[in-house]
Amino acid sequence: MALYLTADGKSVIAGNLYDADGKDLSAAPLEKLVYAPMAKEIWNKLEHSHWIQDGNKDAPRIVYLFSDPNCPYCNMFWEQARPWVKAGKVQLRHIMVGIIREDSPGKSAALFAAKDPQQALEAHEAAGKGSPLEPLEKIPADIQAKLDGNMKLMDELELSATPAIFYLDDKGQLQQQQGAPSPEKLVKVLGPK
Repeated sequence: MALYLTADGKSVIAGNLYDADGKDLSAAPLEKLVYAPMAKEIWNKLEHSHWIQDGNKDAPRIVYLFSDPNCPYCNMFWEQARPWVKAGKVQLRHIMVGIIREDSPGKSAALFAAKDPQQALEAHEAAGKGSPLEPLEKIPADIQAKLDGNMKLMDELELSATPAIFYLDDKGQLQQQQGAPSPEKLVKVLGPK
């Protein structure tokens, strides 16, 4: 929302400003001065969170998702994204959290603690409900710190479910998708096949 200070400096008008033709004059300045810097800050926080790479490190499109090992919709999105990931067009970055079931934090910790977290994640997701992934009984402090950091970021972004997906659209603007996208929205999130 834009706020306009009156010429005398004593009053503030809240709302959008339109010209005589009905063109919104507030949108461009708000985008430049507020939304773009906020989006850049969020993207930076996502980049510096603790994630597991899924796909080519040089893929032209990066998609972040908050993911829980017990989340069926996270698994659905993982499956949906395979053509893009396998073609080297998209790299998914799984920001692991533990919110769905009691053993979710232990399972996320097991993925982080694996000798090859990327391979462990792929095996877990490929197996679906039949995954043999076992939760860690005792989570090491360094891995607990990663999980805590990811949960803090999830809370900061006011997210309450997984998958919570973040990507840059074709114009480079940050977009968010809650839940597994519908088939029609996949191209918006992942780009052209």
